[in-house]
Amino acid sequence: MNSFNKKTENRGFTLLLSILIAGIVLSVGLSLLGVSLKQFKISSIGLSSELAFQAANAGLECAKYWDLSSEVREAEGSGRGAFEEGTTDSTVTCFNGYDGSVPNSGGQAWGDERKLEFSWGGTELTDPKSREVCTSISVWKFHDPTDDVSMTGIACGVGKTCNCSQNVICTVIRSRGYNASCDDKNGITANKKVLERELLIRY
Repeated sequence: MNSFNKKTENRGFTLLLSILIAGIVLSVGLSLLGVSLKQFKISSIGLSSELAFQAANAGLECAKYWDLSSEVREAEGSGRGAFEEGTTDSTVTCFNGYDGSVPNSGGQAWGDERKLEFSWGGTELTDPKSREVCTSISVWKFHDPTDDVSMTGIACGVGKTCNCSQNVICTVIRSRGYNASCDDKNGITANKKVLERELLIRY
């Protein structure tokens, strides 16, 4: 009788211990799964952010080339870059011709925005896993031979003022990169996972 009760008690304790161990293992497993899912999500966001940043950086370099390149200035025949006042409209080609449209530059007055937008990448590149991205470039040129020119709101930080000195040609380039095509960025396909990164340079 006593031996039977002891065996029953031992079996009950073993069952309880097994349930407790299984619960602990399950809790640890679920915690690790949650951490892994969060890391995967962070990694995905990091990749999208890097794509947007690189798209912005590529746009900045392209605009600088068209503004400062000696080849462009020689082609213009006036010693001016593609974005200066009085420069004839010229086709600006970036990213090995992966632009969705044919943006032009030049022809605007000092202080006007010259805006270019390119969709590029995706399946047209050699890497089939690459994504299509969008680069939006804005260029401003400031110049006044008789007075300083305000660049506040374009080339200055929030709450700051800045000027382009008298008789100096100042350039501001703002390049915005997106981890999606320009159509997605503009909301045509209601893509809600579009990240934007912006770079700005003035000289």
